[in-house]
Amino acid sequence: MLSPLAVSGHAAAVVDASVALQLEFDAVVDDWSSLATLRSAASARRKQPFFSAVSTLCSELQVSLLGGYLDEVSRLSGVVTPATGAGRQSACKRYEQARFLSSAGLVCFRELWHWRSDQTDYFVDQIASVIGSQSPPGFSCDSSPSVSHPPSPRWRTRFEHSVPLLLACVAHGWSPEVAIDRWAAVDWGFYSTDGKTFFSGDTSLVDLGACEWFSLAGLVEDVVVHVALLNGAVRAITSSVSLRLSGPHGRDLGRGELVDLPYYVVMALDELGEAVLPSQRSTTIVERREAWTKMLGVLDAVTQTIVDGRLVLPKTGFLLRRLCLANHPSFENDTAAKEALGKILAKWIFQGILEHVGPDDVLPALILPCGAVPKSTFPFYRLITDARPANHLIRDWGVSYTSVSQLCDLLCPRDWTWGSDIEDAYHLVPYAGCGGELRDCPRPVLLGNGRIRWVDGKIVGCSPRSCKGLCDKSLGGIMIGSVVFRFAACQFGQKVSGSPLHTLMKAIVRGLLRRLPPIASGVWVDDMTQTVHTPPHPRCGGFVAGCLICTEARKVAVIAQAYWKALCPQIGVPLAPLKGHLLDQGGSHGGMAFDTVLEILKMLPEKLASLVRFLEETCVAPGFVARSLASLRGKIQHYSWCIHHIRVVCASISALIGEDDDQDWDRVVFVPTEVRDLFVWVLDILKTSVFVQMGRPLWPLIPSSAFGAFLRGDNLESKPFLVITCDASIHGWGAVARLSPDQDPFVMVGHYRSSREFLSQSFPSLYSGHHDPDSQVLREARAIVLAVAAASRRYSLRDHTLLIRSDCEPAISVLQKGSSSSSALQGESLAFARFCVDHQLATPLFLHIPGSQMVAEGVDALSRLHAVQARLTESNDRLRGIVRAEAARLGWSITIDLFASMPNALTTRFYSRAVEPEAEGVDALSQPDWGSSVCPSCCSRCREVVFAFPPRGILSRVIRKLEADRARGIIVLPFAITLPFWTKLMNVSLTGRAPNRCIVLRDPSMFLKGAADYGAIRLAVVAFDFWPRHLDRAHEAVCGQEYARRHVSWLRPEDQVDRHRMDDARRQLPP
Repeated sequence: MLSPLAVSGHAAAVVDASVALQLEFDAVVDDWSSLATLRSAASARRKQPFFSAVSTLCSELQVSLLGGYLDEVSRLSGVVTPATGAGRQSACKRYEQARFLSSAGLVCFRELWHWRSDQTDYFVDQIASVIGSQSPPGFSCDSSPSVSHPPSPRWRTRFEHSVPLLLACVAHGWSPEVAIDRWAAVDWGFYSTDGKTFFSGDTSLVDLGACEWFSLAGLVEDVVVHVALLNGAVRAITSSVSLRLSGPHGRDLGRGELVDLPYYVVMALDELGEAVLPSQRSTTIVERREAWTKMLGVLDAVTQTIVDGRLVLPKTGFLLRRLCLANHPSFENDTAAKEALGKILAKWIFQGILEHVGPDDVLPALILPCGAVPKSTFPFYRLITDARPANHLIRDWGVSYTSVSQLCDLLCPRDWTWGSDIEDAYHLVPYAGCGGELRDCPRPVLLGNGRIRWVDGKIVGCSPRSCKGLCDKSLGGIMIGSVVFRFAACQFGQKVSGSPLHTLMKAIVRGLLRRLPPIASGVWVDDMTQTVHTPPHPRCGGFVAGCLICTEARKVAVIAQAYWKALCPQIGVPLAPLKGHLLDQGGSHGGMAFDTVLEILKMLPEKLASLVRFLEETCVAPGFVARSLASLRGKIQHYSWCIHHIRVVCASISALIGEDDDQDWDRVVFVPTEVRDLFVWVLDILKTSVFVQMGRPLWPLIPSSAFGAFLRGDNLESKPFLVITCDASIHGWGAVARLSPDQDPFVMVGHYRSSREFLSQSFPSLYSGHHDPDSQVLREARAIVLAVAAASRRYSLRDHTLLIRSDCEPAISVLQKGSSSSSALQGESLAFARFCVDHQLATPLFLHIPGSQMVAEGVDALSRLHAVQARLTESNDRLRGIVRAEAARLGWSITIDLFASMPNALTTRFYSRAVEPEAEGVDALSQPDWGSSVCPSCCSRCREVVFAFPPRGILSRVIRKLEADRARGIIVLPFAITLPFWTKLMNVSLTGRAPNRCIVLRDPSMFLKGAADYGAIRLAVVAFDFWPRHLDRAHEAVCGQEYARRHVSWLRPEDQVDRHRMDDARRQLPP
């Protein structure tokens, strides 16, 4: 039996091991920036963001491994630089990190990040597809495969499949050091006469009987590759099919020289007749790689690989047959398109984006068809390639752009912003090819009529002459006339063409946040919206109206913009001179225009015209390709941020085409009449509705804060509030409407069988056959629709800001977003949207309230209590001491804990997530005012000092609520400077000094009882005060009763009367 001392020592050892594990996990998360995106995606409702984030990790891991491989290839070829070996070390480090995350780190994913079992299983499976399982390599052959055809020494050649076989070996359990060493040494050798076996090096030294054989499966369907090792070196590779590329060869194509190019491929000329030579080349960022580290700080592993010129796209298989596909008629048969794109092609040839493949060079493995698609800006055509034959070889590599919601979090009122468009952005990232080293290579200037002038230039990796024949460059060949080229950089049309670019953009965003004052940036493909915050002050007309604060902020923004414009040439990122938007208190992002002075969001006119054309085509077509319908769905959902009521149509499209991401997107889908009618309705909104010109608020009102203003009598909007509280039961529905808290309510009671009389004439048929809703969600949604319709008979809805209170979250969600799974619920959402459009009613505010509150107000007869949410984490005495000490430093006392339960509340006053006897209220986000309350002792309004420790998923909503209520207090949240609202919080922080004005807690397990419940890597403690500095302090006096519980009663005497009236009316309903 163990002694108490031994048991105690064992427990201490377990704790130490747990702390060490978490510290190692934190270090990996800090080093691998994409894990932050993965963490956010894991909490999303849809699975696709999580799948995309995992694909990003897997692809970045492969890119790092291949960067290490090219590093070793360069060393073996004699190209040694001060950075030689760094790529290999980075690859091995990333491999070990991935191995840790998929094994011991899974505990942290489950306990700290709250992953479900299906998420951890998927993560392990995907990582294992890159680095294999935990067990050592176990794929050796029992006997050596037969090699019946001897090598042909006359045809000495280079082995082209090293990259996919290296990845396959790592996926089968080889360590990266071993795999890199063995495959980097495989270069020249001989194929057997049947092409099924490749002998590396000198064939006279190969004794296949003495070799150790290993099998690799899964590279190509039904094909197994065997690898022979002798003394640790790869001596032979054999397969059941020919490994030598088959298909058309160079002589079969009759390849021409540059002088044979068509007449339209010529450089643009200036007014003096001289060729306009762009300063940007495909190798520019590699030439400026030292500036990236100097100007932007430490780079992540993938960004470093890209700027070092060692990018190899992640692969899932290899190619066995060459393809040469004809160009699309949109290019070949359109003279205007060819003449417009000819100058672009000539520019790309000069820049090294396109490399000419001569008659004696290695033919690209894939020659892809070119096409021309119209675009709205010069040269009014875009050259695209159909890269589907190559895309199936490339692993998915997800990206995450700045959404409109995140942009709103990024911005503050009256901020200064400017927009930047990266010129020819996809071509910024060069392929490493078969090498990765930067070498001199002259570039041609095409002057027309066969005249060519050569200038100095550079190339990254292999040339068409030295290519092995199956690198990324070789997978992107095209043919112009009779002349063959290959893309030396990422090209539009390739599956992951935007992924390396996005990696660079993220590195730039992180670098700009490190400067003072920080430049916050939002990224949308190749567009960047950048902002410098303006100090908070009352609403004004902005800079144009002569506001002094806005004028001073503009000076700071001018300096910041000048810094950005000076930075771009240094790191080799070209800005398009005629795109983006100038420094202003507004701008555009993702096809929408925003104004930080007027605080509105509108659709850009050119995007509106494009969407109208798209809808007009869809309305007349009986059927449409699923991909096009999905694109239409995405456009409508995206632009619903600036146009009221159109989002619910997306659910009807989803019900038509499905939401499965793996479906056949090229199939033709029949569009039924009722769905085409919806498209006509949306088209009518876009063409004639006031909602397009109205736009939507850049920072929509927080419903709970709006209700708090309603109770106080404050008017946050130019329109007065109209608050409708409604509920449903199996017997009928009831609602009350108020224009002010002191006004007698307008009582509305009805039965579902009589609901048609409440509906507008524009949609009477939607309710046929649905007189008796059979689900509570449908009843609650119907109650809201009928209550608003009934209220419209008494109030002019368009002249009010409508706030709807309900205790059914699904019903609220259905009316806001629609339902693709229930046609009955979708009918309710469409009816509500059409009603709002007919009455020119902006999107209402929806406030969810607990069922107990509905009962207390007398609106609910048979309401159900809201689902009890999970209890929040519990802090220990150490964190409480830090919070209290920070409050004492400022002369504060915490008056209320916003997110707590009875066992872990910091004060006697707290709001709980579920109904608790001692809680002052339920659901902090639904409470009217966090900034102040009426003291029960002196009956005066005094400011609160709140303590907030919210779940990660509602952080953004909490910050908006704190700002809206002008609250002060202390908040504990994850330390993450890339959060959109981080800069906004730092602006009102009273803790510490710039740039990190907070207390950083590096080991959450020391401060939380079960740190896994919250899932923080590092914690930040921030004291804040959102009260505007230009206003006098209000409600500061205290009487010593700050901790006294506020006995808030939602049931006033007149409400009691209303309750009895509603009960009487309900009893009179027919059974």
